Amino acid sequence: MAGRVKLKQKEGNKKMSYLKFPNLNNQQIQTYETLSVLEASAQHNAKLRAAENAALEKQKRDAENEKLSAQHLEHSRREREAEAEARRKEAAANFEADLRRKFFEGNSFASESDFRVMWPELRKRAMLENTGTADKSEELMRQSGSYSRM
Repeated sequence: MAGRVKLKQKEGNKKMSYLKFPNLNNQQIQTYETLSVLEASAQHNAKLRAAENAALEKQKRDAENEKLSAQHLEHSRREREAEAEARRKEAAANFEADLRRKFFEGNSFASESDFRVMWPELRKRAMLENTGTADKSEELMRQSGSYSRM
């Protein structure tokens, strides 16, 4: 019995208060050991609960951040689409205004109705010219070697 208490004292476990009383019987020593194990277990369980709670909070924050990120991406996508649509409308308006200006510069005595009659043909010619310009620029890029081959 006394050897057991001395053994416990040598281990250096200062937390166990029963080591201060060397005249305890085996039942008392076992009771203190059990209490010590229960206390350590309770502390360990409290740490585990705290870690689980921290992990759950982190998961909640991550889910919220992911949700906000998805909303931000969707908002950005909608903004880009709106900007592209605005540019497309502006380009179409500029296209018509440019054709109108060129038509009236070339035909100073023409009327608005003449322009409206010629509008489909003018638009078709301009589109073909733009296509030809795009084909020429593509050909130049191929010749210069800066055209990436697919």
